[in-house]
Amino acid sequence: MSEVLLTTDKLYKLKTEIEENLNDIKNDPNMVKELKATMADKYKALPGYIQEILNNNDNNVQRLNEKEVYIVSKEMYSILGTQALDPSNYFPTRLAKELEGGRVFAGEEVVKLPYKFKNVIKIKEDNYVTSITAKELSELYNSSILQYNYNTQREGKYIKGSLIPVPKTNPKSVDEIKELFIKGDLIVSMLTFNARLGTSDGDEEVEYDPSDQSLTVTRGTLLDALDGYHRISGIVKAIAEVPELDQPFILNVLNYDEEKAKVHFSQMNTINPVEKSRIEELGQKRYSSTVVEQLKFKSELKNKISPQSEIGIDSNFLVTYYTLSEAIDDAFELKSRKDALK
Repeated sequence: MSEVLLTTDKLYKLKTEIEENLNDIKNDPNMVKELKATMADKYKALPGYIQEILNNNDNNVQRLNEKEVYIVSKEMYSILGTQALDPSNYFPTRLAKELEGGRVFAGEEVVKLPYKFKNVIKIKEDNYVTSITAKELSELYNSSILQYNYNTQREGKYIKGSLIPVPKTNPKSVDEIKELFIKGDLIVSMLTFNARLGTSDGDEEVEYDPSDQSLTVTRGTLLDALDGYHRISGIVKAIAEVPELDQPFILNVLNYDEEKAKVHFSQMNTINPVEKSRIEELGQKRYSSTVVEQLKFKSELKNKISPQSEIGIDSNFLVTYYTLSEAIDDAFELKSRKDALK
């Protein structure tokens, strides 16, 4: 029985080796292409998920299971020839044989362009509105059809030693969205895709058919997630954990060039910005917010807590909602609403 056991230390060491060798593959487009093709052909692994492993911006490698670690290290070893990646140095023979079989990554079949959206309303030549389900979002994302464009959105961030930026997302926000979706509490909101003008293999990036109200994204088109990347990331993570989940979202499909897309993104993120303190008050995401709500009406701080991010010199407010929430989080370990009320 001991022959099939894998020690935690060995597993951690191999994960660390994978992390340390990721850049050698990630910074070589040919190696990336080879790895994705091999993983898709041999294990039905989705290209989008392999890209997430290569990016490793959400500690993805450390969260791989035994089977995934074995397969990834094996194929990386095949490409790089680095002895430290050879899974035979870590996995006992019988366990390796077990892990060789079956499908390594769960997920949908790979979606390819052209891709057709249904029930689409044409607003004008470069602007369309429809709906999209969470499962469709997951399919587009995991098939690497839907992408993040650093030229038109928030800047990317660089992982140490990498020449390629990754989306600058907030892992905590993504996880909060994931949990809200799993609980059924995520509100229906609008997402925006941009079928980037001038990228199609043909004449048009999108083709609208008024007879059946369909919109087809043509072969070769770069489809950017222009607005809603955090939500999409959270939804995809939720679907991976609970595949039976689904929910429709409003979808705006644009056909802009990068300059116009930049203007659109800028306007979407500057019109009526909401104060961080007000967001905290409205959302009440943390148990500390429950405490602040009580203090607003049942303490000497009544009428002294500002919903704004700053307090003016002549103001009667003593503290902002957000600052007080932060202070309570730092001072108390609140694990439930009951703790907060107490």
